[in-house]
Amino acid sequence: MAVTINGTTGVAVPLGSASAPAETNTTSATTGIYYPTSTTLGLSTNGTNAVTIDASQNVGIGVTPSAASSTIKLIQVGGTPIIGSAADGVNFVSNATYNSAWKYVSTGNATLYNMSNGLHVWYTNVSGSAGATFTPTEAARIQPTGNLAVNTTGDLGVVSVATKVGYYGITIRDAVSNTAMLLFQNSAGTTAGNIVLSGLTTIYGTSSDYRLKENVQPMTTGLATVSALKPVTYDWKFDGSQGEGFIAHELAEIVPYAVAGEKDSVNEDGSIKPQSVDYGKIVPHLVAAIKELSAEVEALKAKVGA
Repeated sequence: MAVTINGTTGVAVPLGSASAPAETNTTSATTGIYYPTSTTLGLSTNGTNAVTIDASQNVGIGVTPSAASSTIKLIQVGGTPIIGSAADGVNFVSNATYNSAWKYVSTGNATLYNMSNGLHVWYTNVSGSAGATFTPTEAARIQPTGNLAVNTTGDLGVVSVATKVGYYGITIRDAVSNTAMLLFQNSAGTTAGNIVLSGLTTIYGTSSDYRLKENVQPMTTGLATVSALKPVTYDWKFDGSQGEGFIAHELAEIVPYAVAGEKDSVNEDGSIKPQSVDYGKIVPHLVAAIKELSAEVEALKAKVGA
């Protein structure tokens, strides 16, 4: 390896290559520093490019970086850059201000990530053609406070997670009054239920729209069903606290729609996979039973009055 020493440039080495770096250690001649061009810097390991820094300070790990414009500082990990493709790249944007000068490197979808001043922001963009300019759309952000905001840039609609004593585990804040905080849909995309916040009232709803139902018939077995129920009191094994309600598998024999899970089911590790109960499913039977009792009372009143 030739080394040039003079009073102007100091010590200068040749460009070298990934397989023959200009500067190596004393043990391996294929691991070290080289210069892919006169204005770029490369690191190689065992004769293969490991890191490249181009003239615009973009960094490529295992690949030569390719940036869309000088406004972007790219850290690219393998594959093609994530701007304009769905490949396995990672793009760090220099600041939170995006502009229309950003262009697609290749035809595809643009995904950007920004981290500045404690703020983490994820942007998305629709598919575009190579060379076309675009303005990314913010999808989610983590506030400096640790709050997660989805589809909003403020602290509204945040999901807060905390484990400190005196704090709630998850907090979901409503951005618009009287909207669904959580929406549940089946595999066909039909809404099955929701949790709606209206002022200081929380509504836990199961879809009950008449347009979703057919073969609707009056319930006529309310009293018999309620009479068969076995309400109990109990102590929880976990902490000894008292409770009252039903035993899941017993309730399933009478009101099967009110119980989820199977009796004596266990997880793969042998731990209990408990059944759960929706007490709201018992209400229709209670109403039907009250109506039956009311009808009997009215019939007795008629007889006494006669």
